[in-house]
Parts: sequence; C-alpha cells; structure tokens
Amino acid sequence: MKETALSSTKNKSLRVGLKEAIEHGHAAPSPPESTLDVESLKRHAVGWFHDQTARRHAQTTLDLRTLIVENLLWWLHERGHLRCGVNELREFFVYLGDPDGNKTGRWGNPRLTSAVKTGTAYTYHNHLRTFFRWLISEDVLKASPMERIATPKRSRDQIAPFSADDIEALEKAARKSKHPECDRAIVILLHDSGLRASELCSLRRHQLNLDEGRLSVVGKGNKERQIRFGTTARKALVAYINRERHQPEAPMFLADRGTLAGEGLTRSGLRQLIERLGISAGIQGKRCSPHTFRHTFALDFLNNGGNVMSLKELLGHDDLTMTNRYVNFSQADIGRQHQMFSPADHLHRGAGNRERRFRLHEG
Repeated sequence: MKETALSSTKNKSLRVGLKEAIEHGHAAPSPPESTLDVESLKRHAVGWFHDQTARRHAQTTLDLRTLIVENLLWWLHERGHLRCGVNELREFFVYLGDPDGNKTGRWGNPRLTSAVKTGTAYTYHNHLRTFFRWLISEDVLKASPMERIATPKRSRDQIAPFSADDIEALEKAARKSKHPECDRAIVILLHDSGLRASELCSLRRHQLNLDEGRLSVVGKGNKERQIRFGTTARKALVAYINRERHQPEAPMFLADRGTLAGEGLTRSGLRQLIERLGISAGIQGKRCSPHTFRHTFALDFLNNGGNVMSLKELLGHDDLTMTNRYVNFSQADIGRQHQMFSPADHLHRGAGNRERRFRLHEG
C-alpha cells in the first residue's frame, strides 16, 4: 500500500514536471540541418515571394502565402524564438489549435479567441511545407522541418445551406443597411452565381456584361471562367452601378470602414459584412459566410434541375470530386423531402383522416 502511494506521488510529480516543460517550451533541440535563424528565414521568405510572383502564381495564392509566413514570423518574435525548426513549428501548430494560450488572442487580436478551423490548419501546413521545400531547392536547408510535422486532420465542412426564407431575410437586412444597393447586389450575386469570396472581391466593372447576364473571373490556378447571373441579379447590379458610377478598372465593391475604406473590399471585409447581415436577419444555427452562399447556389442549382457537369464549370472545380458532394447532399435532401411529401402517404393519411372524421360524425 505504501509502495502504491509512493508510485502515485512520483507519477503526479512527473505529470506536473511534463506540464511545466510543455508550457515553457523545454524540448530537445531541433536537428541543425533543418533549422534556420529567424532573420535568415525572413530574408529567404522575400526571395520565395519573388520566385512565386515570377512563376505567375495567382494573386490570391501570393496573398495567402504572405499572410501565413507573416503570421509565423510574428509568432516566432512573440515567443522569443531566435531559430525555427521542428520543435518551434510543432509549437506553432499547437498555438493554432489553442490561440488563447497567452490570453491576448490570435495574432495579438483580442477578438480572435477560438482555435482555427481544421481546414485552416491544413492550409497552413500545406503552404509552409511548400516554403521549406523551396528552401531545400535553394540549398538553404538540407532537410525540411515540415516533413516531420504531422499533417492536421482535415474534417469536411458540414454543408448547411441557406433556406429560401434565410435568403429573403438577408435581402431585407441588406435593404436596411448603410449601403442598401451595394449590400443587396452582393447578397443576390453571391446566391445567383456561386462566386468564391476572393472572386467577388477582385471583381472589376469591366468584367461584367450586363446585357448578356454574365461575368468573367480569374479563379484558383489563374483559370478564367464565365459565370452567368439572372434577371434579378442584373437589376440589383444595375441599381448599384447607376448609383456609384464605377470606372471600368475600379473595384466593383468597396470597403467602407477601417484603414482600407474606399479601396477594394477584402475577403475579411466581405465575411464581416455577411456576418452583420446574418445578425440583422436573425439567422441562427447556420454559418453566415460567403462560402455558405456558394453551398446554397450549388444545391439550389441541382434541385432546380441543373446538371452536374454545368455546375462543375460554374463553380470552377478541376474535377467532379467536390461537385459530387453537392450531388450527394442534394439526393439526401430529396429523400427527406419525399418522406415529408410522399404522394401515397399523403393520400392514405388523408383517407385515414376522412375515416376518423366520419366515425366521429356518426358517433
């Protein structure tokens, strides 16, 4: 009994010691062939961005990679790390999962108090792995520390589309907003086109053909595609354009607050706009975001009789893998609809009700 008590005390002491070591970052040093001092990392990051620009990567990709590396450098500075290797990167991914560990919020923003989504952590891993592989190709490192960082599990988004009532409520909220023509045009265009957030934010006036009801966008991989929109979206766009008098090369939608007021709307600004409209519309239990509009467009397109291949082209998918997710969801929704509105079931339920009413009448 005494030996058991001693063993328990020893294990507790080990757990406490390990917890303190984790909190204070006491880990074995990273292998020297896969570490780089932070100042050198910063200099080579600039070279990487120049290389990516020369290779004609899409601007959205360049912006995302810049943001990811800037966030890594910010975190290294905040934690006082002078070098970056396997252990530092592992600690960085722990931070992504628990950004409020230092009580200041992620990236020093007190409003960002929740862990990043699994898909975001996966994106960080993917782009940082590309960066460190480039460092190897440039003979800066002999081995990439990212190869020893486990890839975060990427859970699929649960598709919860807007209902027809939700869309109507969002439009109504847009009409009461500070910029009703602009916000209503955004809501209707997102619902009617399936545009990605980055595609809508980069849109210029000259990309719209209002007479033919179509617009051209440059999506992922610098691929240009044509997108159609209907009469309702056209009328909303015309009302907005006539009010703002856009120049052909000017951004279609502008930011109205913060340091970028008067410049092109950013993805963050668009996300915040949709969130505000969602609150004003009283929508609960669904993520009010530009991507939810994309989900809604895809499902409405299929449920209204659109075919899969056309949807693939409209969404800008490289293959049918993602498109088929919408097909499966649409079919499941059709199944639920049939359970609710089965003609035979309704007929027999109606007959049963008539029979019960007849018996009551006779009684």
